[in-house]
Amino acid sequence: MFIGLDRLTRRELVYFLVLSLEMLDTQLVGPMREKGYQIARRRSRTVSFLFGTVTFRRRSFVKVGEVTFYPVDHLLGLAPKQRQSKYVQNVFAQASTLGVFRKVSELINLVSSLMISHQQLQQLSKQIGQEIDRNQSNALANAPTSGTRKVKILYLEGDAFSVGKQGGGNFYLHRLQVCEGRKRVEKQRTELRHYQEFIDLDREKAFEALENYLDQIYDLCETLIVSNSDEGSGYQKSDFDSLCGEAFCHEHFVDRYHVNKKIKERLKFVPELVKDFQQALYVYTSDSLVPLFTIRLRACVKRQKNLRTCTYFKPIFSAIGTHSSLSNSVPFSKIVRRSLESSPFVYLSNEEARPTLE
Repeated sequence: MFIGLDRLTRRELVYFLVLSLEMLDTQLVGPMREKGYQIARRRSRTVSFLFGTVTFRRRSFVKVGEVTFYPVDHLLGLAPKQRQSKYVQNVFAQASTLGVFRKVSELINLVSSLMISHQQLQQLSKQIGQEIDRNQSNALANAPTSGTRKVKILYLEGDAFSVGKQGGGNFYLHRLQVCEGRKRVEKQRTELRHYQEFIDLDREKAFEALENYLDQIYDLCETLIVSNSDEGSGYQKSDFDSLCGEAFCHEHFVDRYHVNKKIKERLKFVPELVKDFQQALYVYTSDSLVPLFTIRLRACVKRQKNLRTCTYFKPIFSAIGTHSSLSNSVPFSKIVRRSLESSPFVYLSNEEARPTLE
């Protein structure tokens, strides 16, 4: 008589799993002998699953010139000395991101029949991370040498963030993201299209991984690449240029938060000019700033003070004026506003995403 799994107790489920694994081990004897293997011995192994801990016996096989092989372990995806199933390891690794290892291990031990120390949880998290890195490297190595996917616009974003370490100090994680935009999946929810991220402790390795991905997936000859960053060290336009290869066009933007922050920092001695600067950047023209700059410079000359500070802003006006005189065939100010309003990495509504003029 068939019994539903939902009606089995944990003890019964463990019993049936042990029975099934040992039956599978017996069924594999014939195929393994046909491949030239011989039975070496039969040993017990203990593995923890979410429903409980299972101890079963399975055969090992040997073959001339090869290491000892356990076919049941191979089918279960178990590495030597691995005590948890793949799914349990995945759950533990996800749980470890919710807090410090000691507290997470205490919670796991409290609410489940499984036991794990905070040292084991930390080691498991490192192993999972290394396995993910290997899988990503293998995927890129086996990908085509030149990409064929063509898109009109590709969005890149890069930043680094500090993570505190136990015992004090911190380290930086470098994260690069790429996607093809956003698509609406529900009335109030969107998701990124063909999204990939690359995270590494080494900035150059993260950039190299993203560059390999772009080369092997995309044909960028007709693609506009829009990159965004906070313009920090290692995340400037010249750094993103190295990723673009033979892209049709590359436009780099600084996120509005850091633009507004930098404007307020540089204009802290003349706060009345902050809104004028922000408005000029919003419409992408320096025409409205020229009279303000001239008046301010004359006042500095007359008073014989702050002259150096006022002169410092002259290249800024020149730069804004140069960019605003781009070819009329490309409405660049519209591209700027559209990118700021609909950048796929801005997790805000369109109203919130508009540049602030505070």
